[in-house]
Amino acid sequence: MESIPVSQMLSPNLITVFADMEIQEVLSIMQEQKTSCVVQIDDFHQPTGVFTEHSLIHFLAQSQSALTGCISDYSHPATIISGKLSCNEAFRILSEKRERQLIVVDEQQKLLGMVEENDFIHHMNYIPMVMQIRIRDVMSSSVHQLAPNDSVQDALLLMNTAIISCVVITEHNTPVGIITERDFVRLANQIEDPAQTPLRDVMHHPVFTLTEDVFVKDASYLMDAKGIRRFVVVDQEGQLSGIVTLRDITKALQKGYVNHLEEELTIKERKILQIESQLKQVNEKTLLSSLMNQVNDGVFIVQADTLEIMEVNQTACHSLGYQVDDLIGLSLKEISSAAAELNQQEVLATLKQEGHMMIRSSYRHRDGSELPVESSVTHLELADHHYIISVVRDLRERLKAEAALLESEETYRSVINTSLDGFWMIDHQGNIEDVNPTYCQMSGYSREELLEMSIPELNLHETREDTLQRIQYLRTAGSAQFLSQHRRKDGSVMDVEVKVSYWPKHGGRFFAYLRDITEYNKDQLRLKQAAAVFENTREAVMVVSANRRIQMVNKAFVQMTGFSEERIIGRSPALLQSGEHPKSFYKAMWHTIRTQGHWQGELISRRADGSTYPELLNISVVRNPKGEISHYVGVFADLSQQKESENRLAYLDYHDPLTGLANRKTLIMRMDHAIRQAQRDHTQVALMLLDLDRFQNVNDSYGHDAGDELLKRVAQELDQSVPNIDTLCRLGGDEFALLFDHLEDIDQLPLIATRVISLLNRPWKLSQGKKVTVGASLGISLSPQNGMDAHTLLQHADAALYQAKMEGRSRFCFFSDELTRNARHRLELETRMHQALENNELEVYFQPQVNILSNEIIGAEALVRWQDPEHGLQSPAYFIDHCEKNGQISEIGRQVLLKTCQQGRQWLDEGLPINTLAVNLSANQLANPNLYQQVSEILQQTGFPARHLELELTESALMTDTESTIELLEQLRGMGIQLAIDDFGTGYSSFTYLKRFPIDILKIDKSFIDEIEYKEEDKEIVAAMIAMGHALGLKVLAEGVENQQQLTILKTLGCDIFQGYLRSRPLPAGRFKHLWQVPEEMMK
Repeated sequence: MESIPVSQMLSPNLITVFADMEIQEVLSIMQEQKTSCVVQIDDFHQPTGVFTEHSLIHFLAQSQSALTGCISDYSHPATIISGKLSCNEAFRILSEKRERQLIVVDEQQKLLGMVEENDFIHHMNYIPMVMQIRIRDVMSSSVHQLAPNDSVQDALLLMNTAIISCVVITEHNTPVGIITERDFVRLANQIEDPAQTPLRDVMHHPVFTLTEDVFVKDASYLMDAKGIRRFVVVDQEGQLSGIVTLRDITKALQKGYVNHLEEELTIKERKILQIESQLKQVNEKTLLSSLMNQVNDGVFIVQADTLEIMEVNQTACHSLGYQVDDLIGLSLKEISSAAAELNQQEVLATLKQEGHMMIRSSYRHRDGSELPVESSVTHLELADHHYIISVVRDLRERLKAEAALLESEETYRSVINTSLDGFWMIDHQGNIEDVNPTYCQMSGYSREELLEMSIPELNLHETREDTLQRIQYLRTAGSAQFLSQHRRKDGSVMDVEVKVSYWPKHGGRFFAYLRDITEYNKDQLRLKQAAAVFENTREAVMVVSANRRIQMVNKAFVQMTGFSEERIIGRSPALLQSGEHPKSFYKAMWHTIRTQGHWQGELISRRADGSTYPELLNISVVRNPKGEISHYVGVFADLSQQKESENRLAYLDYHDPLTGLANRKTLIMRMDHAIRQAQRDHTQVALMLLDLDRFQNVNDSYGHDAGDELLKRVAQELDQSVPNIDTLCRLGGDEFALLFDHLEDIDQLPLIATRVISLLNRPWKLSQGKKVTVGASLGISLSPQNGMDAHTLLQHADAALYQAKMEGRSRFCFFSDELTRNARHRLELETRMHQALENNELEVYFQPQVNILSNEIIGAEALVRWQDPEHGLQSPAYFIDHCEKNGQISEIGRQVLLKTCQQGRQWLDEGLPINTLAVNLSANQLANPNLYQQVSEILQQTGFPARHLELELTESALMTDTESTIELLEQLRGMGIQLAIDDFGTGYSSFTYLKRFPIDILKIDKSFIDEIEYKEEDKEIVAAMIAMGHALGLKVLAEGVENQQQLTILKTLGCDIFQGYLRSRPLPAGRFKHLWQVPEEMMK
């Protein structure tokens, strides 16, 4: 592992995050990836901090506030090393700093990765040296413990104070659980009150344990296999005796490595002694020759008295261009200038006395050139012979280096002094040792003043401790780049960008380049503000050069036109021309821009896909300081949606939005035109109104979506299958109009009407497998016979349609005088009812509701009657249907509710045993958004208790706007009001929808009771309804009970309540009151 760079053993568990990532997201990542830390980086991929599991422990132990905000609020500086460091050096730093991980960067300070303790374990090739070390030799005997009933807060405080990674949970010194730093990553947001949460609820159990005699190598393998970082150590009885962690194993490896080195050193020493012993047995000459050829410098062995070369190594021969045999026997004086010039006896005497000499000289190369050398000369005596050994080193490269160094120093001074950036050379205490003129000019200080200053005296935000900490970081990291603020001599502040590197040689120095970016920052701020506006404005923006080439566009432009930046930049704006404007238009536009500096107007432009769109374009001229045009800026808005909306509104003004057919406005317009044309041409106009029979059942049974689908299908069928229609129109709801212009033969109309009825009176298969059956009724009016204007013709056709409905549906009728009279009667009835409501002519009758088992009156249904001054007492059948159509039913319902509550309050005051009074609510009332307020006000006004009031609703009324209906019913029921479904069985009658509505009572329609004693089918249907109601917890009431046989059957089927003529007809309040007082036997 000694020579492996640390960059080759990076951890696979690296997780990086940006400073603005939410802490909650970081914790989720750590939990998901099961990592002990994340590295925080900047936009340049440089590490700016680290967040570890213990960082979380530290925060949770010291703060009661919630974990919110960015990761930068919780991270701390990391220990950073260069990727070039050896693994041994990295392991030393990890051990000395007691870190669990080191951050590794490249030469540009960009993040390479991370190494952790277990990475060193995986890469150490000396694991065998700890084969015999057991757990007892490395474990920690001092174990921090807590009891299961201690709180999570106790564990946090202990782990933070003791700086430990876990706490063992024990009972009677037996480990029963453990809680670790990693657990708190998972629990950080799950525990609302750590002080009130016992450890037994969150601890890990059972605990991973080992005994003391397990080998360290086995423990290391098990940790890696189980993905854990510690084992609890127990004795043979299972009692806690210690804990061993990944760090303990690392220390064991470190200790084993030292022992391994000592053993290796001992072995090498023994080998050296063996080699020395062997060398004594080798011929001295052979030994010298062998040793000489292992030396990288040239070696000459010469006789001391004659300077004859006796031995020479290959390096010397190679440097001088000779072979060994060429040099052996030569005198050293022939090739060495020093040997030729120095006194031989003096040199020998000096060597004998001092043992060593260093001589600079030159040696002559075979080609005659001189080789500068430095010779290390020693004296050697062997077997009474004296030799001089000269080790010669070629100085050519050193002399070149010295010259380059001198030149480099001069260059350094020139570069530093001419640099546009400021420069510092700083020592290990942060004192300035050198500074260039640029920084003097930047700061306003002289060179002499700055050389007496240190960093904290210039850095606005840095203390001496901060400086020393940064210097320590730089010694490890090697270099850094950061932003700072310096104070000038005049007191002003400048923004500074600092790039600093560490030079470790000759005691170490720090070189810093400093750039004044004050104005740059101001420019950047302005540019960012402008760029933000440019990119985020909803209008498209295009910047065009003076020679009309697009230079810049924003996101809105790309979205609006479909042209990407890559495709449009550098192109002419003419690329956007649609071809719908003549060249003269654009020529005039550019003339106005050049002369007036501005142009605004609407035009048609082209998108990337070739489609065109309308836009509002605003072009302005930008001029440079010389007044010349430098740019054009175009801002434009897409008018497509506005134009489409205008067209759509115009279309909807004359068409039905559901079917796309003509609407009433179009029909009136075309009818007037057709009538005028028919007068001139002496022809006839026919108007046929069509109304779908049983269409309401479709809405009630399947909802309005199904009804809308059916209407569109009917419109399509009429348009495609009925001949000679000049205008097909939907008037609204399920009503259509067919207009025939220039009709010459009215005998065609019955045939057409019959065909339409036959066409529509069939099963219709809708989506999702729904099958419905409807029919059609038609009313026909003619011009000029029945009217000479559109409104009269439409009114008469409506009257004919009404007659067709009254005659049994699925038929057609022509308009007649009798139908006109009926239409006038309906108008007269509406007027009279309006007066009746104003004159308080409505009366409330009451029909008793009787408990079937006890035969006691438990309530009554309020039924409206009209005391008409002209025609006497009128039943609801005379006016209710018409009032529902014209909307008067809402006021009728309000008056009935008010009169009922007033009467109920009076009866309660008189001591009558009233249980409930039931009042019918129409679909119109249920659709009234103020119904809840209206009912509440009536109850408050009359003082009638809500618990005595029952509101009855039909199935069809409930199925309109279901969600809001349920909400309204819940509100009414919340007041204490009881709710009932009236006429059950005539509409949707679904168990599913009954479950959705807050209903109390189910009222079976009279039609199912009328023949219950004769028809087994009716009896079975009623039985099913009663069972359904009871299954939902509802009371069931049968309406229209008229004989004892019907009552007996209902009693047998389990019906709860009955209402009908068997007990009493509806009575006015005065007469109904006596029913409470008359014995039940007298009413039989």
